[in-house]
Amino acid sequence: MRAAILGLFASSAAGVTVLVTGATGQTGQIVYNELKAMPNVTVRGLVRNVTKARELLKCDKCDQSEGIYVGDVTEPGTLEAPVHGVDSMVIAVGATPHCKLGFFDCTFAKGAGPKDINFIGMKNQFEALAKDDNPSVPFTDRRVVLMSSFETTQPDSVFDLAWKHSLFYLAQAEASLMASGLEFAIVQSGGLEDGPAGEMELVVGHDDVLPKGA
Repeated sequence: MRAAILGLFASSAAGVTVLVTGATGQTGQIVYNELKAMPNVTVRGLVRNVTKARELLKCDKCDQSEGIYVGDVTEPGTLEAPVHGVDSMVIAVGATPHCKLGFFDCTFAKGAGPKDINFIGMKNQFEALAKDDNPSVPFTDRRVVLMSSFETTQPDSVFDLAWKHSLFYLAQAEASLMASGLEFAIVQSGGLEDGPAGEMELVVGHDDVLPKGA
């Protein structure tokens, strides 16, 4: 998954500016820090908590002077400054379930449920990038990389029901992105691990169908 996202920017000869939303999340912080180390890439991070950003993103002031923006994807007005002038956006935001029984018996914080984040919040991000009035980045050059999930093609699956239709709302977000006119890539990940990179085989499928034996 990380390789798929980073590979989109690895060949950029000219400088690009990339905004990573959810930059202090498990996936977002990895993408942010690795993009930060790439030549010709200027990275911004959208976060909700500056203290967490200081710890995970190694910023000093952790403000706009260092490319760190505080915002909320459910509040469109807080997205205008972070997206202004960016070429690309990597969306690593998602509704976070709090589960009592492994993946089941899950609840979400008020105002941060699947519809709030995985659909409305996602649309807010697409629209903010599309509406940005900076003429130096033509609309046709703006790109979104959406970190989605497996099983968005399977409504009412076990995981979709356990996560209060999180996957259903991600499917609606994917459709909204595809209709936005923006250039896009959608990464539907599943089975992510926290261990060292490069030690496990990356298996790739399409439409929730994996190769035989995977």
